Amino acid sequence: MMFSNTRSLVRIARSSFLLVVVAYCWLSLSATGDPGEIRVSQDGSGDYSLIQDAIGNASSGDTILIAGGMYRENIYINESIELRGEGSGTTIIEGVSDYRNATITVLARDVVITGIEVTRHAGGGGRTGIFIQGDGFRMESCTVRDHDHGMHIAGSTGTSLLNNTMTGYRDTGFLGEGITGSYIGYNSFRPGSLGSPRDILLRRAFGNLVENNTMDNLVGSRHGGGPVPGEKGGTKIAMTAVGCLLDNSGENHLSANAFHGSGLGLNGDPDMLGSNTVSLSNTVNGKEILFLSRETGHSFTGEYGQIILIGCRSITLDGVWCSLTSDGIIIMGCEEVLVRDPVSSGNINGISILRSSMIIVEGANCTGNTGDGIHVHLGSGITIRHSWFTSNRNGVQILQSNQTTVTDNRCSRNTRDGIRSEDSDRLLL
Repeated sequence: MMFSNTRSLVRIARSSFLLVVVAYCWLSLSATGDPGEIRVSQDGSGDYSLIQDAIGNASSGDTILIAGGMYRENIYINESIELRGEGSGTTIIEGVSDYRNATITVLARDVVITGIEVTRHAGGGGRTGIFIQGDGFRMESCTVRDHDHGMHIAGSTGTSLLNNTMTGYRDTGFLGEGITGSYIGYNSFRPGSLGSPRDILLRRAFGNLVENNTMDNLVGSRHGGGPVPGEKGGTKIAMTAVGCLLDNSGENHLSANAFHGSGLGLNGDPDMLGSNTVSLSNTVNGKEILFLSRETGHSFTGEYGQIILIGCRSITLDGVWCSLTSDGIIIMGCEEVLVRDPVSSGNINGISILRSSMIIVEGANCTGNTGDGIHVHLGSGITIRHSWFTSNRNGVQILQSNQTTVTDNRCSRNTRDGIRSEDSDRLLL
């Protein structure tokens, strides 16, 4: 009998202990919220009132939920965490520290930032909105505004930027330096003032997908006055803007991007640059970008947003039209190209001929380009004839080239020279 009572007492003690444990866990969860979540609020209702304090007490995998408000601080992230705000315009981080620092610095892998606006204090703050050096970074539905550089990602792989807005930048909206295997999609870019901004700059970047982004450097009806993008004419926000600059980068794929008042820019080795893929779904002011690499024996006519030939041979461009973009026509590393009666106006350079030979341009109309009507660099056997160059910087500029013939052209109201030559041999005028 005593043994049976003892067993009953043990069962009761165990049940009581389990009830105490369950009650303690329930009370703990009720007091602290979901596991792995830290709350930040300026009204004292969260765990912390400063974002950096929450980060300093977070562990890898935690999510920091940031209530609406203006948080005047610079953020440093060195753990694999998520910052989740209540949306751009609601949760705002305003950088205030030394000009050399970024408003947000990420030095960890697999960091996620969503629903936050990042800006710079009018009296100071960092040059860069967000600096990232860590694989697997993801940012979605954020706004970065009013920095010299909106974002700078260095030496990282697997980055994902989706549905963000970069605005008010003075130099670069997004700089991807040494990045691979990244996705840049459905973002909006709009610089802040006149100058020479690059909306997207890929430098030594390989194997990235850039799609469905909007680069807006053109004042049209959506911004109060002027013709709509895609019509002839218009006014640029930034007269020397480049929508996407491929700088020593290769094997990237660009698809369905919409450039307004800008376009593609190229720098580096033609073989490397020619390994990029730019589909016809990319547009400048509503017109297709024609991007050809290592093609032979084709002829094109009509109006394009921009024309880029890399490593091509025996190509004819007849009566093509390109305006209000970066460089209207780019001929790089090509041979035996005939450009007849083109119109290329309101660009940076009307026509750029780079590292190419046996190129003939005749009957061109290059007007109102902020750079040169025709810009020749490292060319050989270039012929420019029967063309009109008006209101450019130089009508024709020839640099480090040989055997160039420039004859029977009309140059007027160019701000520097009608024809300018530097370090070039055997120039026939």
